[in-house]
This record gives sequence, structure tokens and C-alpha cells, in this order.
Amino acid sequence: MASTESGANKIHYETIAANAGKLTSPQAVIDFNDTHWTALTGEPRGVDYIEVDAGGVPAMWIAPKGADAQRVLFYAHGGGFVGGSIYTHRKLAGHLAKAIGCRALLYDYPLAHQAKHPAQLEAAMTAWNWLTDEGFDPGRIVIAGDSCGAVLTYGLLQRLRAQGRPLPVATLIISGWFDMALTAASYETNRDKDPAFAKAGVDWLVANSSAMPTGAIPRSARSMPISPAFRLSTCRPAPTRRWSTKAACSPSVPAKPASRRGSMSLTTCCTPSR
Repeated sequence: MASTESGANKIHYETIAANAGKLTSPQAVIDFNDTHWTALTGEPRGVDYIEVDAGGVPAMWIAPKGADAQRVLFYAHGGGFVGGSIYTHRKLAGHLAKAIGCRALLYDYPLAHQAKHPAQLEAAMTAWNWLTDEGFDPGRIVIAGDSCGAVLTYGLLQRLRAQGRPLPVATLIISGWFDMALTAASYETNRDKDPAFAKAGVDWLVANSSAMPTGAIPRSARSMPISPAFRLSTCRPAPTRRWSTKAACSPSVPAKPASRRGSMSLTTCCTPSR
């Protein structure tokens, strides 16, 4: 039997599907999410929230009581590039940070109606640069994201690697949106189970994020304008070293050395979207 929480999520996405076409402006979508999406997550106790300007990027420090102040979860929220914010995801990041025992920096980025790719990735890089300029050691930072936030998470990793810069100690992905080419068979096999993410709707999200007409992105290059992550997941991977988030963030476990310029250091806990 599905849990109460799972049932609430199902109702939420059924409501989104029922409202398709009724939310006629980007702001209407944002307002709907701020009201209904936020309510799905319980409030973690003993967590403080402090809004901050991360080099021009709106962000929020999430600080559980007793957390290690030198270890950080750097989090990119999801929302298909049409919704989500530091406010819709603050409680989710709060639960994660509290469980790990570290602080979290949750950052915002322009939604698709405000700016197209790569503006979102530029915001992620700006927030990362601000965090490291503040003196935080990449070897004590875990980067994380859900849904389209995974695109930014892996895009950030690729840029850091290309620039020869120190990489974060680990990566956490939740329901990463990697299939920009819409190749998953589950669009058909799960069609009757998924109330919201029909293939046509996700096709629109891809086009909306990339400023290209729906269906106009060639399948062979469809991931190129938006998703460095999809290229990473379909090409031969870089050498990988896997460490646990506990090793990265627990005050009782020493952090691994930060000199990892030649490899991705990933610990991916992934619940695929499709």
C-alpha cells in the first residue's frame, strides 16, 4: 500500500495534469508551486534558514543545529526549468543537511521564461565560485540536485574538470532528468501510472529550456543545447572514485584529499525520473 506521503504526491501531480493549459503564465505556475509543492514536505525541526547573495545569485544557507560549519551540501533545486525555487526546496535540503550533519547552500537560477540555457549553468557556476571564494574546501563539499537540478550539477562538474579545478568530494542525484532525447521506453509502459510527465509534455519542457521549437532538436544532438549531463551519461565516463556522503560530511570521518583533477568523484544515489 502506498504511503500517505506518496498519495499526496500523486494527487499533486494529478492536479498539475488537470490544470494543464489553465495556468496561462509563468508566474501562475510559480505561484501554484509555491503554494502546493512546498506543502508536500514536512518541516525539519532544529534548522535555521538565512537568505544570502551568492555573488549575485539568490541563495539560502540551511543550518541544522550542531552541524559542521565547514562542510556543505551545495544543492540545485528541480522544477523542469519552469518552477521550483529556494523556497519550494528549502525543507527538502533541510532534511538532507540535518541527516548528514552539515550545512547546505541552496541556490536559485533563472527559469526558462527569464533566460534560456546556459544562463542556469552560469548561475550555478557563480554560486559555486562564491562558495569557494568564501574559503570552503571543495574536498568538504557535496554537490546535489533533483530533476533538472541534476543537469546543473553534472554541468558544473564538467566545467570544473575542464578547467582543471578541484572537484567536490561527492555527488548526490535525486530523480535526475538526463534523457533529453526522450528515448525511455517507460513513456509508454508507465503511461497509465504517471499522471503528469507524458512524452509530449516533457518534449515541450526540453524545447522551452533551449529556445528551440518543440520537436525541432535532432535526436542525435538533442542533449547538446541543454544537458552536459546527458552527454556525460551516454559517453565513455571519466575515471570515477566513489566515496560516501557520510565520509564527505560527517564530522567524525576525515575528508578525502581534494587533489582529484583527473577524475570525477561521484557517489550517486539515483531514483530515475523515467
